[in-house]
Amino acid sequence: MAEVGDAAAWHRIQIDPAAASLTLPEQGPVTVETLCAAAEVRAQELGHRLGTWEDVSEAGHVARLAACAVCGEIAYARVEGDLHGVAGGAISKRCSGP
Repeated sequence: MAEVGDAAAWHRIQIDPAAASLTLPEQGPVTVETLCAAAEVRAQELGHRLGTWEDVSEAGHVARLAACAVCGEIAYARVEGDLHGVAGGAISKRCSGP
């Protein structure tokens, strides 16, 4: 796990300390679209087939949510000011479907 102040931590989001992580592009700002693209790649690596990303934004933040068409696990991406991240079973565990 990256330490506070570690410059590399801004371009690497830890998902599961024992296994996976998402890698973001080294250049440009992190946007919700960038997070969704990285989450999509990670979900596919775990056997998930994410459906359409839904806009679940509220005042003060931009967020997207997608569910695996096979097992129903979700991927969630959110940007709020300088903070950003991803969460959900679709990016942290293998698809349980066939």
